[in-house]
Amino acid sequence: MLAAWVFFYGLGFLPLTDWDEAWHAQVASEIVSRGDWLWLHYRNLPYFNKPPLTFWLKAVAFRIGGVNESSARFFPALFGDASVMMTAWFFAKLFDRLTGLLAGFILCTSWLFTLHHAGRSGETDSTLIFFQIMTFISLWQARRNTRWYYLAGVFTALGWMTKGSTAYLLWPVMLLGRLLEHIENRRHLNLNHGLVAHATKSKSVQEVWFRHAVGGLALAFGLTLPWQGLMLARYGRVFAKAFYVGEGALPAMQVIENHPGDSTFYLQIFHAFFQPWFLLAAAPVVWALWRNRSAIEPAVFYLIAWGGLILVACSLFATKMVWYATPALPPLAGLAAVAGIGLSRRRGGWMVLLAVAGFGVYQVTEQSWTTVSRSIAGLLVILAGWRLATPVLWSRLACEARLAGLSPRRASQARRLNNEGGPIADWKLFHWQTGISMFCLAVPLAAHFKVIYGAIVHGNSVAEWSELNVDDEPWRELCHRIDRDFPGRPIVLAGIPLNPAAYFYLHQLQVPSDINSVALERVHELQFSDLDPLVITRIEWADTLHAIHFQDLFSEGSLLILRREGK
Repeated sequence: MLAAWVFFYGLGFLPLTDWDEAWHAQVASEIVSRGDWLWLHYRNLPYFNKPPLTFWLKAVAFRIGGVNESSARFFPALFGDASVMMTAWFFAKLFDRLTGLLAGFILCTSWLFTLHHAGRSGETDSTLIFFQIMTFISLWQARRNTRWYYLAGVFTALGWMTKGSTAYLLWPVMLLGRLLEHIENRRHLNLNHGLVAHATKSKSVQEVWFRHAVGGLALAFGLTLPWQGLMLARYGRVFAKAFYVGEGALPAMQVIENHPGDSTFYLQIFHAFFQPWFLLAAAPVVWALWRNRSAIEPAVFYLIAWGGLILVACSLFATKMVWYATPALPPLAGLAAVAGIGLSRRRGGWMVLLAVAGFGVYQVTEQSWTTVSRSIAGLLVILAGWRLATPVLWSRLACEARLAGLSPRRASQARRLNNEGGPIADWKLFHWQTGISMFCLAVPLAAHFKVIYGAIVHGNSVAEWSELNVDDEPWRELCHRIDRDFPGRPIVLAGIPLNPAAYFYLHQLQVPSDINSVALERVHELQFSDLDPLVITRIEWADTLHAIHFQDLFSEGSLLILRREGK
């Protein structure tokens, strides 16, 4: 219920942002207006930047709900909500219900996942994240049933059709982990039994799963071939250069769109905006190094590899964009939940969680990246990892003494969980330390949710909250005013670059001629035009137009509308 509110409440309240969100909405809008679902266009020119799945879904939403902000964001919000639900469900299956619930809460209260190029915005990232989660679940299930590799291939193909080759990142993680498991199992059989038959059987099983894994990858690649083949057949080298090089290889090799960053860029982002969860997510790494591998559940290692591979790959890219690393949020949320619930079950863990919660609330407020904050974070990571390496607080002998006071059903359930080696999940068995631990985990959740609540209910943009300088010009309000008071009038932009948000809202006006953009030094040419246009310019450039007999009509924000005197 919380996730549904976070992703869908007031979805169309804010206008589309200046760039990617409006850009993608315009591509989908032109699918509807042109009736051409195969060949994507932006401003009537072929569009090659992204695969088509996101735009097809957005066009379906436009056909059903109209061309507006809510429709543009509906499917990203739907996949964001579904990602939270699948994360909570799957981590509950892997670990326990408390861990699953905490992972879901962490994910849906993170503005990196809900607001910034993700669930509540109309970009491709939340759709990609959902398909990556489903790919991971399928690959995990394939450890027991190799047929799941083919379902993983289907989800990988859908992820590729959303945002390209990043959809394949999970395959090397899972296949390498599976290969290491088989090597370890064979070594174990040889050392303990010395039976050639067992080793031979293990080898045959390895060959079977590897064959199915290759088949799943081949299926993923094959499902994407028809669209690629059609595009190559029609556009040839132009498509290959724009799609495979410009959007694929180029961001990794050189800085594009003026987005540089050093190797610590994503550490700074997560350290500033995803605390204390990033700190808790790093603790299982220390835990894994501290303890013997057999003492930790395999799922923890796979989650570390999942999140770590994405962060390392993004850090090696020459171009640094915040949203490149958002696919790492689900595994990081899972690791943070494992560490948080794990600490609550260790003696003295509540003290570590108290320090972690205090640091997290401070970071939500300050977003600092200083030597002091980094030192504190490193110390807390080591401390949390060390406490996770200690035994669980409620051992079997300690629990047996408490079972007598429970009802027969609850005592039987708690005894069963204890005998299976799992954590004691009955609240009556929790010590007061666990209650304090739950409070310490709830405090940073509430601090993050306060940010989300302010952005959704009060319209405070993420840019304002994080003090980012983003030029959000009021194109939606301005175009609504033009459509109401001056319908059908030609429009000229004087000295204003036509960004995607401007084009999207102006395109919906259906003006009788194309929207023209005139450089400020050529604005005097307007006085000799046969048209009687509305001229949009910035308020500080109005005097230039006044000098050639244009008068003010109205203004919105930093923009001013003028027309020729006497018209």
